[in-house]
Amino acid sequence: MEMADQVPTSEAPVPNTVRSARQSAPPPGVALCLSGGGYRAMLFHLGGLIRLNQLGLLRGLARVSSVSGGSITAAVLGLHWSSLTWDDHDRSPDLDALVIRPIFDFGGCSIDMQCILKGLLTPGRSVGHYVAREYDRHLFHGATLQDLPDHQHAPTFVINSTNVQTGKLVRFSRDYMADYTLGMWRSPTITMADAVTASSAFPPFFSPHRLAPSGTYTEGGVPPLHGKE
Repeated sequence: MEMADQVPTSEAPVPNTVRSARQSAPPPGVALCLSGGGYRAMLFHLGGLIRLNQLGLLRGLARVSSVSGGSITAAVLGLHWSSLTWDDHDRSPDLDALVIRPIFDFGGCSIDMQCILKGLLTPGRSVGHYVAREYDRHLFHGATLQDLPDHQHAPTFVINSTNVQTGKLVRFSRDYMADYTLGMWRSPTITMADAVTASSAFPPFFSPHRLAPSGTYTEGGVPPLHGKE
């Protein structure tokens, strides 16, 4: 699949919405934060999901927030959340087949060197472009942010990144894509592969991922860019 460097949305950005939202209290509930660290983090978080499911706590999550390698795990969980079934103890027997196994199998694929070489040797293409293609081919299969579940019936999934131009935190979700400086795009339809690539583009090995016209994004945990946010 050819990945498009576009951010199609239903509306133009709303400049002041994000700043007013920053002042509101967070909704009640339990949040799960999945940190970065490449494949190590991606696989480490599988253990957390398995244990939460065993304890019957996974179903009760209100929000899943992720960055970098954690965003790979969170995105797969989000895309399959609506397909999970639950027993009387709030445990899902489908978690292994729908979420754990695909991510575990992906962990056996080495995509870094081929993407780096293609990005360096192909004019007009970045490393991030090829990383997004591999994410899509192995895990996301053309899914977009609009394929995440409705937060009325599932956790709110938030994928975090950093806008290189503004140095601000950027959040990708089903309802919005938001930058504290530029504002908010409602109902973004960018691909899940592009959002996860933007979240996991850790320099210098993986180039920042460009999503025109909204900006260029790098790994969401880069501290010099938004350490005080």
